[in-house]
Amino acid sequence: MRRRRLLVAPLLAASLLGACTPPRPLEPAVTTSPRQPFLVRVGAVEVVTTDGGVRGATFIDKNRAGRLADAAAAFLRGRLHAAGGTGRLRAVVETAAMEALPLPTTVGIPGIFVREPNLLLQGRLKVRLSVLDGGGAELAWAGAEVERARRILERTASLARDDEAERVVDELLRQLDDALERAVPQNLGPYLLL
Repeated sequence: MRRRRLLVAPLLAASLLGACTPPRPLEPAVTTSPRQPFLVRVGAVEVVTTDGGVRGATFIDKNRAGRLADAAAAFLRGRLHAAGGTGRLRAVVETAAMEALPLPTTVGIPGIFVREPNLLLQGRLKVRLSVLDGGGAELAWAGAEVERARRILERTASLARDDEAERVVDELLRQLDDALERAVPQNLGPYLLL
């Protein structure tokens, strides 16, 4: 009897210690661009977030949308630089939304044997860049809107879903970079320092 207790005690201690290990940190999305920053002929660049999520979204969706808004703001701060001049460039993150939407799945006995996506992780990002004069009047503007969706398999662990959400954020920022590369020279060309 004593021998059993000696064997059970280390196993119990090991399992308790294993349960207390902290979760691994998320791999954050890359908020920098490999491209040269836009040098705009203004005195200052202002980055503002007006929308942090989706109405009626779950707590997790709101956290993911907040992460997307923060990443987009950091990305814009790195991509837009003031080159000197009058006025300012105002970059507004108008929409940063991340939702997990249910997908239809196979029901009944066939559904037991099939592992298929049951969630659609959908992200949306909308940005508006405005060149303002000293009095705050808008002189020119450019906008970009991107969307990305990713299917999540049923019975996927919560941490793996969070990793997928970070991948969606990363992909949205890459798409935003491409959209800005087209929209900014086209709409704000006279204000760019080449």
